[in-house]
Amino acid sequence: MKRYWLALLLLLLVNAQVMAQHVFPSLESCIRFAFQHRPDLQNERLNETLAQQQKKLTTAPLLPQVKAFSTFDDYLSLPIQLIPAEFLGGPAGEFRPIQFGTQYGLVYGFEANLPLISLQNWQNRKVAETEVQVARYRKYSNFQAAAEQIAQAYYMVLLTREATAIALENMQVNDTLLLTANQKFENGILEPLEYNRLKALQLESKQTWHDNQTAYQRNQYQLKTLLGLPADAPLELTEMLSDMQQNFVSLTTTPEESNQYLAMQWRLRVAEREWQKQKARWAPEVWGYGNYSRQRLSNEVNVFNSDLPWLKTALIGLRLDWPLFTGFNRSISIRQAKLNKQIAENNLVQQALKTKQEYAELLLDYSNAQNSLQAYREHYALYQDNYALALYKYRQDVYSTDQLLQVFAEKLRSQNRYIYAVGNYYISRSLIQLKNEFAKPENPLPYDTK
Repeated sequence: MKRYWLALLLLLLVNAQVMAQHVFPSLESCIRFAFQHRPDLQNERLNETLAQQQKKLTTAPLLPQVKAFSTFDDYLSLPIQLIPAEFLGGPAGEFRPIQFGTQYGLVYGFEANLPLISLQNWQNRKVAETEVQVARYRKYSNFQAAAEQIAQAYYMVLLTREATAIALENMQVNDTLLLTANQKFENGILEPLEYNRLKALQLESKQTWHDNQTAYQRNQYQLKTLLGLPADAPLELTEMLSDMQQNFVSLTTTPEESNQYLAMQWRLRVAEREWQKQKARWAPEVWGYGNYSRQRLSNEVNVFNSDLPWLKTALIGLRLDWPLFTGFNRSISIRQAKLNKQIAENNLVQQALKTKQEYAELLLDYSNAQNSLQAYREHYALYQDNYALALYKYRQDVYSTDQLLQVFAEKLRSQNRYIYAVGNYYISRSLIQLKNEFAKPENPLPYDTK
């Protein structure tokens, strides 16, 4: 029975480990996972929601404002007025003090205000509406930047994994070569100089394998961070890179359709409306208001006595607010808003230049990657054959150690160029695809399941 429970516990632990492992079959699955789990991308959604709430908040001042109020007053000292005594039947020339009012008063009522003419409030709403668009395009821009970073890290993981596998293969071949060299050295056929060079080659191959393993793990850490995973989370990418070129992709979008440019464009509109808002401060504001109240007055603290009458008041009116002089605050604010508008215009022009350069470089890299991949595929295949032939000739004592090492060095250079070409091809191709997919913000956010 004890063995049964132990086996069951081990099975549960293995299942838990398998379930906790994150397996991604493609780049698209990585991007979808990051869009759901990365905290900074969740904040982008929250920022857009905040901008929408701010828009609703700026609508409130345009609606009637109604409030209820109530006060209880205790006049500790009532005003006293001297009036001629003859008004009260007294002698002429004398004055009597008369106290006006009551000590206690209770008032309650309602008050309403409505802005009839308020350019400031309307401009605030227009600014908030534009800020919603800025937040939307900024969200798309940051999501696109995250997707592009994930694409680069994703293919770097796959490439370093392939490089590690090739380095392991080279190490195993060199191990076999060293065994042959040991036999020759023990039989006195191989000189110490050549034997030491082959041992150094084997050590170099082993260290290259370790270096590639380290690069592979480092790229995994970077990808995990971009996916919103902790560094110790199990991660597996099941896709295998092929050195065969995929279908040709073209950049179907323009720099003016990029999210970065559109965000800057809406930021300029915000600056323009902010400038209009500051200029509107010269205009007067007209408010309509109304007030209805009831009050009880008494010299006794018990103002809730039902015998006391309620005195009613009601009024409606218009109020004009027109600040004529604000200590130059208004003029300075208008000037600052105009300067901010000019800065936004310059930023938009600079963003257009930057995006055009980015697109031109991306197309150039993709074109070069296509040519490089085709050339270095054949180049690497030739040097693989050359190294196999060199090994055969070395074992047959036709090639010297120097000749073998020279062919091996040429193979390593070709291998590194080949891996670099494969990486450039996949990365530039995926970046073009992502820019095309994110270039239409009127559509739902790509790879987003929410």
